[in-house]
Amino acid sequence: MKNVIRIIGYILAIYVFASCTDDIEATEPPIQATISISGTLPVMYIETENRQPVVSKEKYMNATYWLDPMGNPDVEPLGTEGEQLPLQIRGRGHSSWKGLKKPYKIKLGKKTALMGMPKNKHWALLKPTENTVTGLQLGKLMGMAWTPNFRPIEVMLNGD
Repeated sequence: MKNVIRIIGYILAIYVFASCTDDIEATEPPIQATISISGTLPVMYIETENRQPVVSKEKYMNATYWLDPMGNPDVEPLGTEGEQLPLQIRGRGHSSWKGLKKPYKIKLGKKTALMGMPKNKHWALLKPTENTVTGLQLGKLMGMAWTPNFRPIEVMLNGD
């Protein structure tokens, strides 16, 4: 495959596969990036309680969210800046947790269909590496039952 699709932002995936938990917690808050949204992908805005950074991969933090489709007619908006919806968030991953763009596990307040995917309460926000995107797309094309659904999305966590 000569042309590899590159996606800016995160990949929102239904979190239906088992995840291993580990005892590692970040000791420092994540580095704040200075990247603005593209304006072409849907954006999930997440605000943690008291705008605290997500530093644990085991303990969920209370947060709120809203989803702005950014003009995409196939994506249903959820919540608004004024009427945010509840969720819980924690870190996930191993070596990817050390990077600038962090992977997260989110648990919505209730089962919700996001971006045309089936209703679920548990979702993963993954950093879109070429391996992640390629692997998920190959699994989908090959009809592997295990392959989770995924969609590109941008995430604004506490305004960053």
